[in-house]
Amino acid sequence: MTFLLSLLAAKGLGALIGGLLLITQHSPGFASPELVVRNDTVYVKAELKHGFNKNLDQLLESGSLVAIAYTATVFARDRAGGVVEFAPFSFYHSAVYEPGAGNYTVFRSELSGGQDSLSTTGGLELTKDRLTSVMAPVYRASELPPDFEYSCRIEGALNTIELEGTDGKELDLNVFWNYRYPRGVTPWTSLHRR
Repeated sequence: MTFLLSLLAAKGLGALIGGLLLITQHSPGFASPELVVRNDTVYVKAELKHGFNKNLDQLLESGSLVAIAYTATVFARDRAGGVVEFAPFSFYHSAVYEPGAGNYTVFRSELSGGQDSLSTTGGLELTKDRLTSVMAPVYRASELPPDFEYSCRIEGALNTIELEGTDGKELDLNVFWNYRYPRGVTPWTSLHRR
């Protein structure tokens, strides 16, 4: 039995959380987020780094659902420096291991109904890559005023799971991030050609 699961089986949740806080070496964060325009759609592109450690890997390998909720907020800045905040766009990436099939099922909600929204992978590393790679549509470029510059803030958080055999107790998986929620901001950019 793995370290994480043996602690859970012994109901040593306090010891687990205390140990996790000591184990986490890097805070999760977004590497080089940017706004990208393709075929009149504005996407936020980002890569979540340091989102997984050994214990979170083991939890995913145990068959527990692991999900990362993302929130993207677009800002517009006019020539005078005034900034307008648009309504946030929320989406999530989730994965669950299916032991009988020996693979992971990954769902990306921002692609819901699209060909790549639901996929199956055979390996943990590819699964983690699909959970942490973001290319999410946020607006149509033609609907945004052309004389503004735009930026996007992206934030992430993990889900909460119910622990088996603990009378409904839950574990907030953000403990694996020391409750440090990743946040990244794209550089200001013009989305329209002048």
